[in-house]
Formats: sequence, C-alpha cells, structure tokens
Amino acid sequence: MNLQTDARFRPARVAAIIAAMGGLREGIFGVLALAAALAAWGGEPADAAAFPIFHVTKSDSRNEVHYATVLGADCRFAADAVRVTWFRPGEAPRPLTWIEELLVYGVRLTEAGANRIMFTLAADDTRPVVAEALNAGGGCRVRARVRINGQWAEPAYAHVRVSGGGALFPDIAHVDLHARTEGGSPVCERLRALRTPGVPCPAAR
Repeated sequence: MNLQTDARFRPARVAAIIAAMGGLREGIFGVLALAAALAAWGGEPADAAAFPIFHVTKSDSRNEVHYATVLGADCRFAADAVRVTWFRPGEAPRPLTWIEELLVYGVRLTEAGANRIMFTLAADDTRPVVAEALNAGGGCRVRARVRINGQWAEPAYAHVRVSGGGALFPDIAHVDLHARTEGGSPVCERLRALRTPGVPCPAAR
C-alpha cells in the first residue's frame, strides 16, 4: 500500500500519525531535562512533577515531540494532565504551534480521572494511550500502556519514516511503534495505513 496515494493518510500525513508510544530514548533527552523544559513553560503548580511517557521521532529531521503526564504532590493527575513539548537539538524546547496541535500531535482526552486518564493523538484516534497515577513507596510514578501487536505494552517511542513531500505535509512510508511488554521484552508494530492494524516490525539486520 502506498501512503502517498492512500487518502486515509491525507488528514495528517505527518510524522506522528501514531497514537502511541512513549518513554525517553536512551542517549537523547533525560527525564530531568524534559521535566525542566516542561516547567519552563509555567502554568503548572510549583509542587507538580512531569513524568515522560513517550516521544515521536522522524527520519528526515532531528526534531522530537515528547509527551509527559503531570502529577501533583498527592500523586493525582493535574488538571492539565498531559503536556506535549517540541524539541530540536541546539534550540530551546517549546510547546506545539496551533497547527501542530490541531492536525497531528495534539492530545484528545477521552477519560480524565484523578488516578487514570486515557487519550489519543489528533492524527489517529484509534489507538488510545492509558496512563495510571501510582503512589509507590511514598513516591509518585506513572504507568502508561498501549496496545501493540494485539497486546498491552508500555510505550517507548514512535519513529516515522518519511519518503518525501514537504515539511508541513510529508509523505510517510511507515510508522514503527516501539514498546515493552509487561515482562520487559521489546515489541514493535509497523503501521502502513492510518486507522488500520499494523504488522510486527521486520527483524533488525
């Protein structure tokens, strides 16, 4: 299937068609760096903490979009429970532009509770991410899950393979969703069309 001619990709046609997937990739941005960047925007209580859950990368640039949840000191989700930050090495992180938020990377909350939220991305509303706020041993943490290859897994990151097009509307060859199972094993699903099931990623050579 050619994504360049598949109408299902035209509404977004950009890097993060994928709803899913999370965590910080080793060697790129640390948890503290992301939390500091989120706090730099302002708008959250002084006792709030950001917990990174996944990020999106693209093959045609070094830009990354990171997703984090925000908890208060009571380990409950803040009113603004999900924060999205755009990164490029050597530049200051920033929030999304309105067009990025509207068409691609923006978050749509479908469930909003003190201890559990569910959301999708603007580019694909078929693969929800579930996040639970936990109080473990006196400290807060967040457990995020998404369905990959038919099973629940902890999201890590999504990588978008761009085959051409422009900066605003790139042509997407495929999107690989990376995650880890509850047992810690890596799992990956490749999407070749929006709002349709993917297939397991080819084994690395």
